[in-house]
Amino acid sequence: MEFKLIHVILELQSLYIEGGCTALGQIVDAIVDCNVAIALDGNYAKEISRRATLLEMVRDYEQAACDLKRLTVVLETQSNERDKQFDSSNRSKGVKESRKARKHLISVEDQAKRRHP
Repeated sequence: MEFKLIHVILELQSLYIEGGCTALGQIVDAIVDCNVAIALDGNYAKEISRRATLLEMVRDYEQAACDLKRLTVVLETQSNERDKQFDSSNRSKGVKESRKARKHLISVEDQAKRRHP
């Protein structure tokens, strides 16, 4: 996964250099920032979600789906840990976030299938 992600980033950087596209360069920079944050904390749900969105923007649906799968696992784990520490009133937030991530995952997987039948 990391090798393919690096390949995508290098490809995007070359497009940025060739075309001078500022917006694309900002996306590449944002993906790199997410990679750094996730490398420091592999359970950083916000950055995993952000990177999935950015990858979706550049139409790398397979990698976006991988991040969304990872996000659902992280959110479910965090929700279970909160359940152990606190009462069930905090549970609904984690369940909603996880459900939302799963729905998004299904959508991205559908896009990936359409792109690569």
